[in-house]
Amino acid sequence: MTLPRLTLRLRIVLCFATAVVGLVAATCWLLVQSEQVALRKLAAENSRLARSAADQQSAALEGVLDDQIQSSEAELQTKAESLARLLADLAPTALLTFDTNALVALCKQATRDPDIDECTFFDAQDKKVGGDYKSRTARRGIRNERRPRALLCRGNGRIPDKADSGSGTRRGFG
Repeated sequence: MTLPRLTLRLRIVLCFATAVVGLVAATCWLLVQSEQVALRKLAAENSRLARSAADQQSAALEGVLDDQIQSSEAELQTKAESLARLLADLAPTALLTFDTNALVALCKQATRDPDIDECTFFDAQDKKVGGDYKSRTARRGIRNERRPRALLCRGNGRIPDKADSGSGTRRGFG
């Protein structure tokens, strides 16, 4: 069996058809490759944006948490100072009569508040004069580090400045 001879016209058409098919194939391959590169870039950008959004959310949540902690600490500080003033106003009679049972009773009442771990009365020279009492949770060693762990009263209940170490009310955070 012999193949028919190809005419010049048929040869030219076959060459052009082969060239066109090759060009179409090369163009398709280039398009597929460029789409793959674009998809990889898009995936990397999406990943970067997702990490950035997660980091920003985390930072924002930490800021909100810090604000809440500061607000809670300020509220607890105010509560401790108010209670210290109240106890300092109630304590003079017991201090003058050396009624340590009354001081202990005052401290027991103060430590019923779940935010107060212990209560102690001091004189102007920082010497304990009575009322030394720890709450049940403080006696068991359970303590929340974010709340006032001690309420120390002395003098007239005045809250000293940070630099002031004279008479007044001293308070501390755990």
